[in-house]
Amino acid sequence: MAEPLFERIRALLANRTPHVISEALYPDQPLRPASVLVPLFLLDGEPQLVVTRRAEQLTQHPGQIAFPGGGRDPGDADDASTALREAEEEIGLDRHQVDLLGPLDLLDTITGFRVSPFVGAIPAGYAFKPEAEEVAAILTLPLAGFLAPGALTVQEREVFGARRRIYGYTVAGTLVWGATGRIVHHFLELMTPLL
Repeated sequence: MAEPLFERIRALLANRTPHVISEALYPDQPLRPASVLVPLFLLDGEPQLVVTRRAEQLTQHPGQIAFPGGGRDPGDADDASTALREAEEEIGLDRHQVDLLGPLDLLDTITGFRVSPFVGAIPAGYAFKPEAEEVAAILTLPLAGFLAPGALTVQEREVFGARRRIYGYTVAGTLVWGATGRIVHHFLELMTPLL
């Protein structure tokens, strides 16, 4: 039986057209397509987000919190396929165990990617298998923690010569910021009527 919250999220995402949130440094330059999965499950009726802590040896964003994802491969049928493949490779999440609920807004990043995020419902208690070269840890964070007073900090910073708004969330001692923080912020804005 489908969870009512997940069905409400599916309906919400189906009834909107994703927009582009641009943080790109050079808007005229082509962006590399990438996708991430925003895995969601219920624990005792409360929604939980699954994120990874990136391995320290990675050249880009080492040690940061991220959603499983990455660049599009030629064999990927579409952006959703990229998100599912990357989640399977990074955290061992069988793509057939993911119920895709829909896309969030596209994010053009300062690192030159156009990221397509997809919300997916997954089974509670899934036995993840992190890929050690890319993933140092897999974390489960309660969605309510992102909404708690004081969890969100918003900073205006100059990044590569342009003013940027940086969203950071501290949940259970874990700092979620950067592109992941921006995706979470957008997701929470959409989810507010449902929570």
